Amino acid sequence: MKILYIGRKIEHPVSGADQVNKRNQMLLEDIARDEVFYLASDGNGLAAKFVFGITRRFLFQLNVELSTGGYTHVFISQSLLGRVARWIKRQYPAIRIVTFFH
Repeated sequence: MKILYIGRKIEHPVSGADQVNKRNQMLLEDIARDEVFYLASDGNGLAAKFVFGITRRFLFQLNVELSTGGYTHVFISQSLLGRVARWIKRQYPAIRIVTFFH
């Protein structure tokens, strides 16, 4: 099992949401050992904030990662990234998608 985690890797939690995401990351790493990889959304700029960091550049990076990475699962860190789940399912129907709803 190889997992792509969409969201930033939490090293030092500073909020309740960070705590929950850190817990989810630890659980995934326990399940998949060294097969969890991280891709943070593109949060730069005002326009990126309106689309939760899902820019064309991010989708390009995501496509490169999924097409070359051999992933079996994608874990999406928050439900606000539903557009990403839909995009992945259309492009890579065999990949299983899990979305965490806060």
